[in-house]
Amino acid sequence: MEIRTVLVVSEVRLDYAPLLEKLSAGSPSLLQAAAWYDQADRQMLLRLAGKPFDRSHRILFDNSMLDANGIYEPSRNTIYLMAGILMKEFCNPASRETLLAGIGQTIGHEISHGFDPNGVQFDKVGEYNPVLTEEDQPKHLERVQRLIDGMSRIELADGVHVDGNHVIHEAAADLLGFRLTLDLAAKTEGFDYDLFFREFAMKYYRSYQNRERALEDYAGNYHPACYVRVNFTVAQQDEFYRTYPAVTEGTAMYYAPADRVCIW
Repeated sequence: MEIRTVLVVSEVRLDYAPLLEKLSAGSPSLLQAAAWYDQADRQMLLRLAGKPFDRSHRILFDNSMLDANGIYEPSRNTIYLMAGILMKEFCNPASRETLLAGIGQTIGHEISHGFDPNGVQFDKVGEYNPVLTEEDQPKHLERVQRLIDGMSRIELADGVHVDGNHVIHEAAADLLGFRLTLDLAAKTEGFDYDLFFREFAMKYYRSYQNRERALEDYAGNYHPACYVRVNFTVAQQDEFYRTYPAVTEGTAMYYAPADRVCIW
């Protein structure tokens, strides 16, 4: 299956050079930097006013091109990658482990949306045409339900659990995308799994604030809380237990082999 990939870069929308120069010239506060980002995005949208509609423009209303982010659109079978994904922490050439944990896992996640419970309903040209056979469909649904149930057992706070149905598409893409990076890791001689797992964790914990914020995002965010994304995803992988043998039955992150979730 071929998935088209588009890198959304500033040259085709707005020149971000003045903004980057302002940010690097001094030491602005976080609030000031955020205000400059918002101003640049407003200018970008104003420049699009009155111009012929381009379907790729829709991603700009919720995402700055400087975001380290990506979006999969099943109706076009296309991944849009924001230029910010090339930032140092996502695309650091220092090691293959860092590269796979950053930009590698992000791209793997977006590719995997083509195979999440929604993506499998569309064919390679982006038309609604379920790709699973009648024989495979119930097997796939059973695995998806296991992921929903696994997510729903996670307690965010006293009496508040993750809504597995709400986050299923993102959780499925997390799981498969991470598996793709581990498959690449297995082909790398001398791969440092400890470094890889730590870099992956830091990628999401950079955006972690506290559990209260996670609860605020509970209803509106289709992604699991960042620490849930890390802990649940890695705990489904055999490589994680080989790397950290201290994680055994009775420890918080342990899942028995029969309980580990794998959709594909």
